[in-house]
Amino acid sequence: MDTVTTAAGYGVQPWIAIEDPVRPWHSAQGEDLGPFVLVWVGGNAGRIGQEQWVDRLVSIQGETSAIARWPGLGLPATLPRSDPAWQGQTLFLSDCMPCHRLNDNGTADKGPDLGLPVNAVRYLTPAGFHALVRNPRALRHWPAARMEGFPPAALSDADIDAIHAYLARLDKGTPLQ
Repeated sequence: MDTVTTAAGYGVQPWIAIEDPVRPWHSAQGEDLGPFVLVWVGGNAGRIGQEQWVDRLVSIQGETSAIARWPGLGLPATLPRSDPAWQGQTLFLSDCMPCHRLNDNGTADKGPDLGLPVNAVRYLTPAGFHALVRNPRALRHWPAARMEGFPPAALSDADIDAIHAYLARLDKGTPLQ
């Protein structure tokens, strides 16, 4: 519900689009996208991240916040609010969590868990993390790859730094050998 509230502040509304059975929807890779898709309408719809334009929609329900549902995603209360990890937490929950889990928290299964078996910050420097977020296929490729890059209009460099800081704060792994 946080995304809907934020979108309303931009003058953007969510709508459910219904597929015409005569002309089924398919992705550029030929995957079936129907029968329902969540779309956003309004002059500022571009401010809604691509992860929030949901295809293959099967149900809608109100839920508690992600932090209440998965306390392992929460930052320590003792962390100063000025720490960029707080902004990173907000961005992770809205832009990363639709596809990724973190330390087995969440339900997404499109992308890998960014905390297990080793936290991504242990093998991705800030520069490597930026490169991956901007253009994933330039760094890694496999047939099932689905992640599209995030342009600066969707996530600024400071946003990517904040997500990296958040991941680092929740690093529970052991050092790489």
